Amino acid sequence: MFPLNCVNGCEQVVPRVQMPRHLETDCLLTSLSCPYHDLGCFVKVERRDLERHIQQQTTAHLNLACKKLVQLHLDFDHEKTSLKKQLEELKKENDNLVLKVSVQEKEMAQTRIESPAFVWKIAEFSEILRQAKHGRNNKMDSEPFYTGPYGYKLKLSVNPNDRRVSISHVLVLWTERILVNDK
Repeated sequence: MFPLNCVNGCEQVVPRVQMPRHLETDCLLTSLSCPYHDLGCFVKVERRDLERHIQQQTTAHLNLACKKLVQLHLDFDHEKTSLKKQLEELKKENDNLVLKVSVQEKEMAQTRIESPAFVWKIAEFSEILRQAKHGRNNKMDSEPFYTGPYGYKLKLSVNPNDRRVSISHVLVLWTERILVNDK
């Protein structure tokens, strides 16, 4: 237990193992920062004088709190103005992007209508053929296309494993006309 006299000289005799706790929570001579330190009161007082300091400096602490509140209000207004400006810029940028996408979609639609050539690229055809031989993915359809500016809307269809064809190196394609209401 080895009792010691308080290192701050408060005349308390405290067991050695309890000295840190005594200094932290009980010793009246421990120097503490004012609870309003974050607002700008940088005074250090002994624990025994802390209440008196708070009572005597109420007006000063209130002034510090008001200054802090005014500063926070100014910071908030500045941040709000900055965010409004960013929002307006983002809205303009978004409107420009929407316009660009719209123009590109129109160009793509026009290209589809005017283009007489159609290229259908089937990715990973060997895997699709393997699945078809096992009874899955028996029919594939292309994206719809037009035969010309005022032509028909068609799509290509293929059966990778058409059982009607006995030759193993033949691929049967057929066209299907799509009516205007179909997709």
